Amino acid sequence: MRRPGSGSGARSPLRAVLYHHVSDRASPLTDQLAVRTAPDVFEAHVSKMARDYEIVSLDTVLSGDLPRRALLITFDDGYRSIAEVALPILQRLGLPSVFFITGECLERDSLPLDNLLSQLCANVGFDRLGAALHPEARGAVTFQQVLDPIAAMPYGRRARIRTELAERFDLDQALIRDQSGMFLDTEDLAELAAYGCEVANHARTHLFCRSIVDQAFAHNELVEHARRLESLTGHPVRAFSYPYGRRDDATPMVERVLRESGHQASFLAESRPHLTGGLGRIWNRIALDGCPAWRVGPELELMPALRVGRDRLRRAAARAPRLPPRALPRHAVGAAKGNVRPWR
Repeated sequence: MRRPGSGSGARSPLRAVLYHHVSDRASPLTDQLAVRTAPDVFEAHVSKMARDYEIVSLDTVLSGDLPRRALLITFDDGYRSIAEVALPILQRLGLPSVFFITGECLERDSLPLDNLLSQLCANVGFDRLGAALHPEARGAVTFQQVLDPIAAMPYGRRARIRTELAERFDLDQALIRDQSGMFLDTEDLAELAAYGCEVANHARTHLFCRSIVDQAFAHNELVEHARRLESLTGHPVRAFSYPYGRRDDATPMVERVLRESGHQASFLAESRPHLTGGLGRIWNRIALDGCPAWRVGPELELMPALRVGRDRLRRAAARAPRLPPRALPRHAVGAAKGNVRPWR
């Protein structure tokens, strides 16, 4: 099986875009996540896409028979705003979509871990939360520094961390979830098909899939959740999107379990060109959360290739040997100290 690597052939005709939460309302549950797009901005996005591209369904993607300027609209996680705000806009424009659902968003007695972390950043601050996650590493000042220890956690530890944090900081997850009205319930999923939206798999818990190290964990996270979604919607689950969307999570074990359980496509969210992996093409989506409408064109047509170029430059710089410092001429040393004028 080939590990994911940057494609080098002809440019794929598919562009795929990603949104999470379409709302005007700020909330401590999402303030640290950068997942919110205002409804009028979302409508401007998709109206432009409908003019400039041919919006396709997952059926068309899986068929391999893509039009020249094909574009797939996707959503991740399980925010209610997608059903109540985004999908009616798409329905009015006659545009299909795919909604990758994580099981954490459907649990009525708890919060998804990322939303819990965002809420705790507001309640107790980065430093205390960072220390609770990793006592030896204090001084967290960004949400990424809070999230990094989660990526490194073993699967079992990650499964317990929500309950431990809620108890430590006395947070009633069920109450906050209910009062927010932010997440879908299980009974909502069957209604999404009426909007031309196909439900797909985003893992049972919103985890870094690199932490899945054995078959039992993989079956629990990927296969059982897919079967649950199928029972709730009455439709097969045919695609998977990796939580956090990183290629490091497309491990050989995860790809094999996805393939053997009937998943026909998988998706990342690196805003870079597509890759090749165990399911064939791994589609890479462009995250447009909060993106100004004027920037949609450059994000779709220009920025993925520029990001690849930047990545190559960074890798080359990291591999370059470090040269020893050179002694400065005497006059330059004096100039650096402010004693003499430098040569011109």
